[in-house]
Amino acid sequence: MTTASKEAYAKPENQLSYWTHRNICLNALKNEFGMTFREVAYKTRLKPDSCWKRMSELNRDGKIKIIGEKMENGNLNSIYAINPEPEKFKKIPTFSQWVKENYPDILHKYNVLIKHEL
Repeated sequence: MTTASKEAYAKPENQLSYWTHRNICLNALKNEFGMTFREVAYKTRLKPDSCWKRMSELNRDGKIKIIGEKMENGNLNSIYAINPEPEKFKKIPTFSQWVKENYPDILHKYNVLIKHEL
């Protein structure tokens, strides 16, 4: 992220639109079985890029889920739907925690070769 992007992200007026766009995208999916981000953008009249970003953030947070895929304009797009059982407090692990869980041998090799620890 460049400095200008960080400054723009930190502005209160941008934070308001960020959370507003998330809620708009989430509300667009409430009475639908499944929609792509382009369909949500068309329905809500948001820009497709901002809608795509908000949908991926909602998916990461567990509020919506991917239920399939669909070809649109020659591109394969995910179909999103409301997650009926969202996790209340989903904690995202740090990189070192993720490596310890999934690749403990790599962490040991790193400590031996780079940090010279046994």
